[in-house]
Parts: sequence; C-alpha cells; structure tokens
Amino acid sequence: RRAAWFVFFLIRGLCTEYSRSRFRAPFARLVSPAVMRRSYFDACRLPRGARLPASALLAVLLSAFVAPRPALAWLDAGHLLIAEIARSQLSPADVAAVDAVLGPWEEQFPGMSDLVGAAVWMDRIKCAPGSRLTHCHGGGPDPALAALKDWHFTDLPYDPEGLRGDEAEPPLSGPSSVWALRQAVHTLHASDSAWSQNLMLRVLIHLLGDLHQPLHVAQGFFNNSRFGDLSHGDLGGLSIRISSTEWPQLTNLHALWDSAAGLFADDSLGSTTERAPVERLAAELAAEFPRGELLLPPARDEAHCFRSDAGDCGGLFERWAWEAHQVAASVAYGPGVAVGGEPSAEYISRAQGACRRLIALAGYRLADTLAALARTMPPEAQTPRLR
Repeated sequence: RRAAWFVFFLIRGLCTEYSRSRFRAPFARLVSPAVMRRSYFDACRLPRGARLPASALLAVLLSAFVAPRPALAWLDAGHLLIAEIARSQLSPADVAAVDAVLGPWEEQFPGMSDLVGAAVWMDRIKCAPGSRLTHCHGGGPDPALAALKDWHFTDLPYDPEGLRGDEAEPPLSGPSSVWALRQAVHTLHASDSAWSQNLMLRVLIHLLGDLHQPLHVAQGFFNNSRFGDLSHGDLGGLSIRISSTEWPQLTNLHALWDSAAGLFADDSLGSTTERAPVERLAAELAAEFPRGELLLPPARDEAHCFRSDAGDCGGLFERWAWEAHQVAASVAYGPGVAVGGEPSAEYISRAQGACRRLIALAGYRLADTLAALARTMPPEAQTPRLR
C-alpha cells in the first residue's frame, strides 16, 4: 500500500495535464464513471484521510506506461482526398511550386513529399517504433514526435446545458489548430528558410483538413440520459463510447467521425501507395459538391489575408472552425446517437453526407490558400535536403 501511494504522489504532478488532455479517454472503459470524474483527475487530490480506489490507481499507472491512441482527423483517406481535390483545382505552376518545397524531404519521408502525400505527414510523425496504430504503416522513419498533438484540435465548446460556468477557459487561449495555422501562414510569409517553409507547409496542408472535422473543433459538455455525465468535457467525442456491428473497431464517437461515419473505416485509401483510387474518389466528391454550390465567397475575398504582408489569417481560420463546429452541434451530437448504443441508420446517413461535403469544402479552401501563398515559396534550388 505504501508503494502504491508513493507512485501516486510521484506522478500526481502530471495529473492536471492528464485530465485536460485526450489521454484519459482510452482508460474510461477500465474504471467506473465516478472514478473518472474531476475528484481524481482534474483536481488531482483526495480528501484528507481518503483511500485511493484501486481502479483509480490502475488508470493513473496505465497513463504513465501505455501510449494512448491519438485522434486522427479523417484518417489518412480523408486527408489524401482533401489534398487531391486541392491539387486538381490548382494550376500546374502552383502545384509545381508546392511540390518543389516539399520534395527535398522525400528521402527521409518517402511518399509524403508532394502536395497530396504530405497531407498525412503530421499524423505519421507521431508513429513510434513497433506502433500498431492504423496510420503507422508503410515506409519511412518512426519519429515518435507527439509534442505537436495539441496542434490538431481547436476545442470550441458545445455546452447546451450551461455546465461550464464562469470559470471556463477561453477556447483559443493556447496552442490549437487555429493557432498553428496562423503560425504557418506567418512563417510562409516571413521566413527565407526553405526548411521552415517545408515544415510549415506540411503543417498547413494537414491542419486545414483537421479544421473541417467537426469533432476536432468541438468539446461537448453534457450531463443527460443520452451521453451521461460529461460535465467536464467529452474530449471531442472520445469519451462517448458507441458500438457498431458493421465497424466494430469504431468504439467512440470521435473515431466514427474520423472515419467519415464509416466511409473510411478500413482506411484502404490511406494504406496504399496507389494514387488512382484517391484521384477517382476525389473527382466524385468534387462532382457531387461543385465549388459554386458550396456557397463559397469569391476566392479573392477569402484569400485576401494570405496575400497580406501581415500574414495573419486567424480570424478566417476561426470562422472556418466555427462552421465545422455547427456541424458538430447539429449532426455529430444530434439525434440518433447515445452513449453505449449503435448510431441509427439515419444518423449514419446524415453524418456521411456532412463528411463528404466538408471534405470537398476543405479541398477547395486548401486550393485557394495554396494558390495565394505560392508566391512566398522559395525556388527549388534553394531548398535544402533533410538528412
């Protein structure tokens, strides 16, 4: 017992960060709902004289030694489709300019150093040697770089029951996808380093896709019969366990939406080096959702901030995030889904339609963004190779 308490207090300094991250969701099924509440993980302290439940200690110990499954917006398939739609919308000169910046890292990251392939790079760099995660396949190194995980999300609150109170943290007060996209645009404008441009161009291509996955821009707060007690946040749907007969590997609401509501459940597009299937499906999405029918404003208006010397498009990225957040509120958290149950057929149909539209929209917006930024990209001869 003394050893158990020693371990607990040794790692209690990590508890606050643990409780606010997406790290605790994989352990929710190991312990009772009461144990996962704020008293053990958010406040990280026990009342005087209280005894630590064994299930709580188990969860803390696991968090120290087991790597969590990261949330991957759209899986590889969705990111490849977004980038392919963008590529098809750009001029050959703009595509060549983008590929010239990304290409010198091909030796280190094979298949991930052109416009389309680079779309999955930010997820692949999280892979560690021996990882069994679905996106850690194919060639290339395993950088085990998880330090940028917060860049993939912007946790805009969805709090229909008013549970957060007056002490709620502003949603854009720290690193997030909106913040990282602002940094990327700034670097692409201001830097004369080809290495920096290569890095931040990869960040921009990937995170603009993440920004259009509704549960990468939403943090739900609930205490009701449908979702249970999630009054301290659902971690973008990771804490909402679901079941699925057709896709048993999709065990939570976030995973369902990463797979575009089952459209990419096997991620077969992401597990192949063949581009033809990606090109074919991207063309189908573009035909289903033509640019004009998505009610986009003229590209020159939307891309104005990208051409500005200031290079600050934070307001635009935030608006795009709130648009996807509205889909989270109306569809992802909408009728037809509840904790522990299987989403209804009507829910899956609505979700798949929303995902297809958002992937097309993200592709068009990525194309406009890259076209506006193409003039900032250095000549190919100046781009150093990564060793």
